[in-house]
Amino acid sequence: MPVLFSGIACSSSSGVTADAAANADARTLADAPDDLAANDDVAVAVIADASPLTDVPLASILPVSYVGLSTAAGAIRVDDIRFAQQLQQVLIPTGAVLQLYDPSTQAVAVVTGFGTTDAGATGSAGLDASAADAGALDTGRSAASGTSSADQGQNLIYAIDKKLVAVDVVDPAAGMIVAQGILASAPDIVRAVPSAQEVWVTQPSDQRIEILSTALATPVHAGFAATPGGPEALVIDASRGHAYTNAATATLVVDIHTRGVVATWNNGCAGARGMTLDESHGILLVACAEGKIVALDLASNGTITSTIDLPSGLDLIEFSTELRHVYAPASGGTLSVVGVSVSGQLTLLGTGGGAPSAHSVAVDQQGHVYLVDGAKSRLAVFTDTYAATN
Repeated sequence: MPVLFSGIACSSSSGVTADAAANADARTLADAPDDLAANDDVAVAVIADASPLTDVPLASILPVSYVGLSTAAGAIRVDDIRFAQQLQQVLIPTGAVLQLYDPSTQAVAVVTGFGTTDAGATGSAGLDASAADAGALDTGRSAASGTSSADQGQNLIYAIDKKLVAVDVVDPAAGMIVAQGILASAPDIVRAVPSAQEVWVTQPSDQRIEILSTALATPVHAGFAATPGGPEALVIDASRGHAYTNAATATLVVDIHTRGVVATWNNGCAGARGMTLDESHGILLVACAEGKIVALDLASNGTITSTIDLPSGLDLIEFSTELRHVYAPASGGTLSVVGVSVSGQLTLLGTGGGAPSAHSVAVDQQGHVYLVDGAKSRLAVFTDTYAATN
């Protein structure tokens, strides 16, 4: 359990002394993240009282509180955050470190060692210089070194390492990298496929998805899935045995077992970006960069059932199965909440202030919505107060 003092939650095993705790009252919340994050061994979470956002162009439409993130590895830029259902934590890949936010304790744990060949520091395997240099070829969402996408599979976390062109395996219980699988080319997004004991990694510069087997402790190459014109984003549909990804104006359906494209659907976008899935009702929701979300009916070969206009600059989006809401941050700093009926009809519930330059969003089962405000090195935690959509 973390020890909470003066709004700062630190792991009780992090070596925080009684003197440090006694002096905590003298610090401000603004000072705390940089102060504590200078020590890589300390996991830090800064908690602010829930209050409306006041530092974004639009007022927030939802109650929000903040959690300070570690800046020990430098400025924060986050491309892809996820809520790990089994772990019940938010996965926040921030380059040299992977940060794990636990909503139940309001603490942040930090896993180090990404973008480095120093095996002694992290437990990861070292790579030669040629593999590390290959990271410079990355044409994915972010040019930053280290990790920018992570997902949970069974009891482990799989996180890409752009600098080393690899997938690092993190044991969240141990808080460290325990293995590493080498990739063929620059990665963008990683998603676990537990039913197949695989992880799928998008490689946009080569218009393909690389598949690694996770049957053994160290992930190993198992094949490729060609994705002409893509892949942009990646969603796994375990119940149908499909993976979905985007090209600019089309959505590709890939068979998980054969790894071939079995359907190509017009998604109505000029520039398709992220996607999310209502798996139980067979509705795929696609975000268009120009500012709209499109609902596709899986049972009707991707027929468009509804479209809704939103602010431009959309990227990754997420769906709440409990509330039947989809959350769409835009690059201009807004957050839109859209209701999704069981028949695939979309209704705008509200658009307001989100987090500037947020590229992705995560949501848990309790109606909490997470965005990263990189400029202020913090996690914005919104509470969805809209009624569930039927």
